Amino acid sequence: MPKTPENKPAKQGRPSAFNDRLVLSILEFAKTGATDAQIAEKFGIAESTLYSWKGKHTSFAEALKEAKDVADDLVEMSLFKRAVGFQHPDLHFSAYEGYVTTTPFTKVHAPDTTACIFWLKNRRPELWRDVHKIEADVKHSAVLPTREEALQALREDYAVTPAIEGVKDEELA
Repeated sequence: MPKTPENKPAKQGRPSAFNDRLVLSILEFAKTGATDAQIAEKFGIAESTLYSWKGKHTSFAEALKEAKDVADDLVEMSLFKRAVGFQHPDLHFSAYEGYVTTTPFTKVHAPDTTACIFWLKNRRPELWRDVHKIEADVKHSAVLPTREEALQALREDYAVTPAIEGVKDEELA
C-alpha cells in the first residue's frame, strides 16, 4: 500500500468530484430555488454525496444555505408585493390600419386577498391561524348524579306542583 507524506495509507476508491468550479455551479443553481434532490440530479451526483459534502465542508453547507435563502427571499418579497398590491410601467401595443403603436402606461395590481391571508397566517399565526387553542383549568368537585338520583330530584321538585301529581315515573323519564 502506498504511503502519503504523513506516513498514512493513501485513500482507496474514486477521487471526489468536489471542486471549486462545481461548487460555484451548484451555488448558482441553488439560487434558482432548486432542492437538494434537484441539485444532485442536475450535477449527476447522488443526493447522499451532496449531504456528505455538506457534512465534510461546513463552508460549502453555509454557502448552499445562503444561496437557497436568495430564492426564498425573492419569493417572500413577491408574496408581500402581491399581498399589498403594486404597480409597474408597461406598454400597450395596438394596430390600426397597418400601423403598430405602443403606448406606455402604469399597470396597477390590486392587493390579493389570498396572499394577505397566507402572509398573515404564517407571519402572525397567534392572531390569524384557523384553529385557536383555548386552555381551561376546570376542576370538577361534584360527581354527576345517576339516572335514579336525577329522577328522584325531579320527583321532589315536582311533588309540590299540583299539575304533575298524577304523572307516572316512566313519563318523567
